Amino acid sequence: MAVSKPPKICWLWPAVMWYAQRLPLLLVRSMWRRERWFLFIGIIFGAIPGMNGNLAITVLLPFTFQMDTVPALLMLTAIFFGSNFGGSI
Repeated sequence: MAVSKPPKICWLWPAVMWYAQRLPLLLVRSMWRRERWFLFIGIIFGAIPGMNGNLAITVLLPFTFQMDTVPALLMLTAIFFGSNFGGSI
């Protein structure tokens, strides 16, 4: 009896499973320590007149090239949300 593969639910399913397998990485305490610094950097970028979240992400994007996927995405989102908050100061 041949074992068949489960049917693909949709074209997005492999990507969803890939991120679901890396979800426990979000619970690592050292990663959240770094994210606080990136949030602070985003607040600084947002508080300076003439700078916004897009500029902060553009300037700091090369730092993500050597990082894994999940920490890099967390870094960019922390910078983006920090700069949105910093813009309201």
